[in-house]
Amino acid sequence: DFDPCGWVPSTLRKMASMERMSCLSGLREYIAQGVDSDVWGLPLNDGFDDSDDDGAGDEDKGDDLLPSGEIVQHKDPTKTPEPMTWAKCPSVQIFKVRGPHYIDKSHELYKNKVPSKFSMYVPIAVDMFKTTSKDRGIYKRFRKPEGFQAGSTGGVPNNICVTQIFPDYQPSMLSSQDDGPSHNLIVWFTMSDEAKEMLTGAKAPISGINILKEWAKPGDPLHPQWKTIVQVANPEDLDIGMMGNKMIKQYNGKPFLSNVSHTVENDGETIAVISDVHTFGYMLKNFYFNQQQVVQKSVVDMAYVIEGRQADHLPEQILASVRLHNLDINIAKDL
Repeated sequence: DFDPCGWVPSTLRKMASMERMSCLSGLREYIAQGVDSDVWGLPLNDGFDDSDDDGAGDEDKGDDLLPSGEIVQHKDPTKTPEPMTWAKCPSVQIFKVRGPHYIDKSHELYKNKVPSKFSMYVPIAVDMFKTTSKDRGIYKRFRKPEGFQAGSTGGVPNNICVTQIFPDYQPSMLSSQDDGPSHNLIVWFTMSDEAKEMLTGAKAPISGINILKEWAKPGDPLHPQWKTIVQVANPEDLDIGMMGNKMIKQYNGKPFLSNVSHTVENDGETIAVISDVHTFGYMLKNFYFNQQQVVQKSVVDMAYVIEGRQADHLPEQILASVRLHNLDINIAKDL
């Protein structure tokens, strides 16, 4: 707007604005301000193709969104998975969650954990890429993946997108750095048929469905109860020193809360959970950074749970889960 002081009549301002936008450079600057400040000031031919060809073979021309799901899914359980692939977990019963009497001190099964019954959301796409700094809204730069289900079921969004932002720098005890070079893991999930049946009344709902309906309400009412489970499926193939091996043995598959380091966005059909590892404490960040090479040898099962803290929310149920094969940060694309 060339008249921020407001003294030019609105009709004239509108006419002048439309006139400026009739040229490509004016339109380009307008979009750069609203969409991506990084392209501001670049030469025109760096961002646009002003040729007169018919664009044959260029279906995505003008679409700045990136394709989802560039990490390949491993589908054949009879074959050894290739590195840098993902799969559905062979069974969510590998994850132990709070049992029906976990909080009942008078019951013999107090503090007892049980295998989860099923995953309420199933994975449909995985991406990993590097950035020069963290961006909590990075998932918005991707197209909806194949298998994405529009809308909601019983008031619960049909999709979940989990973004985890990991630091790619050596942390220091003397610094409170919480931003910098990062690699980002984005996993898309869509609602399972079994969860849909319970949400629509075709099947009797279990306690996990009750807590899902509450968590999925706008405003993230159960924010402090978001838990992540990281479980190495092949610990026998790893040797990361006495301390590292001890930590894997002690903490493998143990859930941890991340109420401070994550944020949630809900647009009615997707719940986006953004977990920022940059905000973790020094010890965890340092251990993670020094063991990045180990991830290349690891098969990692990741799951997410809403912690049950009252009787009608127990037993817990796995919200979403995915298996990752030998992810190599070094070959992840720069975004």
